[in-house]
Parts: sequence; structure tokens; C-alpha cells
Amino acid sequence: MQAAREAARRNSCLNNNKQLLLALQNHHDTKQYLPMASTAPIHTASATAGQSGNGQATPPNTDSQYGDGYSWLVQCLPFMEGTTIYNQLGQQTNKLQAAAFSGTKAAYPNYNFQQIQLDTAICPSYPGEETSELLGDDTAVGNYVAMAATHYAVKPTSGAVHLQTSAPGTTSSTDCNNKSYCGNGTLVFPGQIGSGNSAKITKKGLNFASVSDGTSNTVVICESREQNNTSWYSGVASYVVANWPEGVVPTRQTTAGANINKWYVAPGTPIGLNKGTDKSQENPTNGDLFWLKTWPHGGVTAQRSWGPSSNHSGVVICGYLDGHAEGVQEGIDPSAYLHLVTRAGREVITNN
Repeated sequence: MQAAREAARRNSCLNNNKQLLLALQNHHDTKQYLPMASTAPIHTASATAGQSGNGQATPPNTDSQYGDGYSWLVQCLPFMEGTTIYNQLGQQTNKLQAAAFSGTKAAYPNYNFQQIQLDTAICPSYPGEETSELLGDDTAVGNYVAMAATHYAVKPTSGAVHLQTSAPGTTSSTDCNNKSYCGNGTLVFPGQIGSGNSAKITKKGLNFASVSDGTSNTVVICESREQNNTSWYSGVASYVVANWPEGVVPTRQTTAGANINKWYVAPGTPIGLNKGTDKSQENPTNGDLFWLKTWPHGGVTAQRSWGPSSNHSGVVICGYLDGHAEGVQEGIDPSAYLHLVTRAGREVITNN
């Protein structure tokens, strides 16, 4: 009986993924580009969930001044029966700007948008509660997140932290500076071109033509069992990277073969799938804090414990840009897993 219930929950999760993927496709068909992971840049460790920002104000700004933005899910609301919510936002702003918050409340306090529950935003097997205190009382959770990048450009420290954006072998601490986009996935963060008064922030996401690896080979969203830093509304709380930050940082494949000069992690190396620490563990040891020690965009009270993860046995449900969803096995070859995340890595997928 328990197995039958889990099978039903897994099918419901797959269906949720497909509905979200359809919304992404309809967003692209209507606007000719995909939504971004967030409407606000996320170049440094200073951005936290619910952080107030000044929107697309006249540069120069520090990255933290842009605050937390509207998530990819907010941008997809008109394409997933959320037009009423989206229009209420539009009546306040005319269009979505970068800043989504004022203090710990939604930027437009007459509407507590972050408390609205979205049925398609929660997997039936999600082990946490349907609300959290991330953005104030009764923050509605969302455990489907954008896979913005394969990993971080440098192992997170107290200094600058960037999503991996450049090709293998060319990472730097300024990886997201002076680039149109931040992240080597498909739902990415805005980049910043230029500096000072001439700085420009990207306002439109990628299009299908940018995904040269093929829509059926590119993961765009996945589920996460995160119970602390979770909100479908917050851009900071609605993304993950593929690789476990406490693990081996991917490097360039140097041996001969179809994937030479592509991202590589040795077979058998632990990766990010189903790594984390449950909220129920009050004082876990540092050894258990797989994501908590290294997640750079969370703040002291809103740190992330899980990345790509699920309560489904042995798999994490992922959604692909062509609209299909499937369970990615924990035991997948780690390099193949990373190759599924890049949008234009030109890798040969050998283990799906």
C-alpha cells in the first residue's frame, strides 16, 4: 500500500514538473525568451532571500542594492493560471522591476503575495510544511527550483561568490561581471555589462536558440526538499546549482574522447543529488551540513541545507526544456549529470 501511495505521489510530482515546463515554454512562445531565475542580479554573497532593493535604479550600484528579485515562477504566473496574481503585481508596478521586497515583506505591502499557496509548486512527497518563516509568517514554500548553473565558480568563502558562467578552465572570481547572464544553465540570473553610470542589467532571459545542447538534453528545473530557505516567490530561494558545494569542484576533462575539454568529475565522486540535512536536526554536526556551510546566498537565518533533492527513493525529479520530466538517479555518472545542466556545453550525453 505504501509503495502504491509513493507511486501516485511520484506521478503527481512528474505532472507538476510538466505543468511548470509547459508554462516555461508558453512564456518563451509569447515573449520569445525564457524567464530568468530572478529579476535581480546575484553576483555576490550579499544577496539574501527577502532582501529589499532599489530596483533598476541608476547605476552605479553594488550588487546587494538590487536585493532579492521576483523568481522565475512569478514571471510564469500568467502561463499557469496565475494571471490574477500577476496582474495585481502589474497594477502596482506597471512591470516587474528587479526589487521584489521591502524589508521582509513583498514590495507592495497591500498584497502579501509571498503567502499565496501554489498547488503546482509543492511535490506531494515533500517532507516539510507548506509554510515557513523565511519572508515573515506563513511564507508559502516552493520546492521546484531553477537549475541555474553546474556549480560555483570558486568554492564559497567570505569573499565574492559567483555562479559558474564561463567555459571550463576560465573561471575567476569575477565570473559574472561584464556578462549578459550569470550561470551556465538555462534559467539564469541577470548579468551586468559595463560599470558605473554606463552599467546595464539584463532584463530578458535566454531563448531556445541559446540552448545548443538540445532541449531534450537540458535540465532546467528540479525539485528540492529544502525546508528553510524555500519560497516560490523569492528569486534567491528558487534556484540551486547542480554540484554539491562541499564536494570536488568540476574541472576540465583532459583525456581523449567525445567530452574532452568539457566539465568533468571523476566517476564515483559524490555529487549534489540528495545531499543535505533535515530541518528536524536541531544541532547537526558540521559534517552533516552539506549545503549549509557553503550556500552563499542565504544569510544567517535563511541558510540552505539542500540542493537538488527529493523524498523519492534514489532519484530526483528533473524537468527538461522539451517538456518531459524524469527521475535522475543518484548514481548517475557525475560528469553526465553536469552535462545535462549546461545549455551550450556541446557535450555528448553518455549516461541519462
